[in-house]
Amino acid sequence: MEEWKRWNMKRPWPTKESIVLRSPAGYGDSIYNIKICIELLAKYFKQISIRTRYPSLFTWIKGMSAERWHKGGEDLCIHYSGRKREKDTNQWQDLLLAARLDKDIPFDIPWKIHNQSLLDKVKKEANGKKICLVGTPHTPFGRRDGYGLELRPKWEIFIDILNKFKKKYFFVLIGLRKREFSLANCINMDLVGKTSDMDAMDLAEISDVGIGQNGYFIPLMESRNKPIFIIYSRLGLNSKDPYISNTSPQKILSKPISKYCIDDEPIGAIFNKFSEVSK
Repeated sequence: MEEWKRWNMKRPWPTKESIVLRSPAGYGDSIYNIKICIELLAKYFKQISIRTRYPSLFTWIKGMSAERWHKGGEDLCIHYSGRKREKDTNQWQDLLLAARLDKDIPFDIPWKIHNQSLLDKVKKEANGKKICLVGTPHTPFGRRDGYGLELRPKWEIFIDILNKFKKKYFFVLIGLRKREFSLANCINMDLVGKTSDMDAMDLAEISDVGIGQNGYFIPLMESRNKPIFIIYSRLGLNSKDPYISNTSPQKILSKPISKYCIDDEPIGAIFNKFSEVSK
């Protein structure tokens, strides 16, 4: 199956005006696919219909329409998994290759604000402080069988960082899933479960920096060219499962302003790294 995916990436696009794509199910995967669709519309197609769980992320783009997410009959599902073990590219470049595009296309999305009232509220409450967007700690992949649990970093590090830098930043917590770990005493504004898919993109646009873990938070912030600080798990990096161990900062992060720490580093060193990101 993996060999078929690699071959499929090299096939030319069909000569027709419209195609049907299926976005992977995740929110972060869908953010990546926004840019992919913009590039495909600019280079190959007049119309793209995408099967997605997040239709509002796509329907603002001229030439795009959205369908209910389901499998079967699409021209292609654009995903990075076919090149997960390749060492010479990062995850964004793997997606570009899967879409038969130049792997050097930068990852940025020409975003327009959709919820100005929300942003005005955040800025007012921040009262001049820099805004740090915080991705709520969550179990990777959200699978019931526990697969990927090794990727979950020590969540207590979030508390340490937020408490250390609380005088400098106004911390805004976002998340699409239920809370699995409380940051209640460290956060200035809790928006978990209170924002739309578009709101999260808007919030990323006005943030000065972000802190989170591996997952949707990376493409959310990288798409807005915002500095991020990602906490990685040593257990995940040392996993015997190659898919898990290759979910590394070298593979996932695609921009020089995207930085990371590993959860077994001394806390002082972690503070210093975050200070560098947030200058």
